[in-house]
Amino acid sequence: MEKLLKRLENYGGAHENETWKLETDLNKCTKREKEEIAKLGYTVNDFMDQGLNRGEVAHILFGYRHTPRK
Repeated sequence: MEKLLKRLENYGGAHENETWKLETDLNKCTKREKEEIAKLGYTVNDFMDQGLNRGEVAHILFGYRHTPRK
């Protein structure tokens, strides 16, 4: 999990019209996100226990690939 959380170092946060990213109920994640979480060996609850929101989870799973590293 520590390695995954490091991906947030280059997360800029939600933009003004991206309120879905602020959602803290990760049970609302997409099927694709849930599948990726499972593929990594975690559950939605594991990410909720870390206090993450949907935007952070989406970045950890996919967005970090498209963001310049700091």
